[in-house]
Amino acid sequence: YKRRPRDPFIILANAEIREADELADSLSRDARIAFNAARLIPEGSSYDQFRSEMLISACKISALAAYTALSEDPYYLYGKEVAREGVQICRTRLQYDPDESHLGKHELAICLNAYGLHQEALATAATAQNQYNSPLFSYNIARFSSINGLTQQSLDWLERAFKLGVSNVRWSHVDPELAAMRNAHRTEFDNLTEVKMTGKIVWGILNDDFQITNNSKFPLT
Repeated sequence: YKRRPRDPFIILANAEIREADELADSLSRDARIAFNAARLIPEGSSYDQFRSEMLISACKISALAAYTALSEDPYYLYGKEVAREGVQICRTRLQYDPDESHLGKHELAICLNAYGLHQEALATAATAQNQYNSPLFSYNIARFSSINGLTQQSLDWLERAFKLGVSNVRWSHVDPELAAMRNAHRTEFDNLTEVKMTGKIVWGILNDDFQITNNSKFPLT
């Protein structure tokens, strides 16, 4: 890296190295590094693919930074700056990349929500139809809907998120962005997040077995 300090590919590779429990400011710095690496790519359509790859990475890291900042402290003022920068980076990404998977729109929505633009976040996410079968996307739509006062829609998307594989039910009980939905639909939410199991003994010739069936609305891990 020291011998090729302006090689955008090496810069990007370093920015993409993740560590456990990284803080938002560290993630935001790496997103900025990846974004600046894209600026080192020469102009011209023949280089668009490389530029796009770097912007995709920058947007992905930005969304992670924005979400992490919100998780660290919903009132953390630095988190607003992290999210604001993430919005700019993800919007730039969408200018250069066709975003066929709509992942870029999903990540932009995460940054918009963290920045406080909740209505725009929900509207942006609604256009990302190719993400509808993503467990994380479904959970995020539940969050965006709740914070916008669409509590029944939030509950429906949370149930969908569980069906698609989201298993962190404990967090849904304390997630501040789901508070409006929990308060408006307490009985339905409690029923949705209740662990429900049945069991039976299966008698065998040599050994018996006890089979458990998960009847919950979410996977047990």
